[in-house]
Amino acid sequence: MDWELQRSVLQRQIKKTNFFALGIVYPDGTVYYNDGIISNLGNREYVKKAFNGETNISDIFISKMTNQPVLMYAAPIKKDGKEEATDI
Repeated sequence: MDWELQRSVLQRQIKKTNFFALGIVYPDGTVYYNDGIISNLGNREYVKKAFNGETNISDIFISKMTNQPVLMYAAPIKKDGKEEATDI
């Protein structure tokens, strides 16, 4: 789990999508987004499900950052068959 390596990958990937942002959620619930924003999503159900190995999406909600409706996609990150964090 090397954030600088992950961030460079997210910055390249975001250009290939229509997503607003991409981020990595660490086991303590802290999410690091490709644009440098840091938040905590550890209490969100979609994050908890991803940490339990389930790829899923959130319900639609209004973003506090953009004041627009958003969906969050969450999937576990695995290395050598073991979950390391959650990709948002």
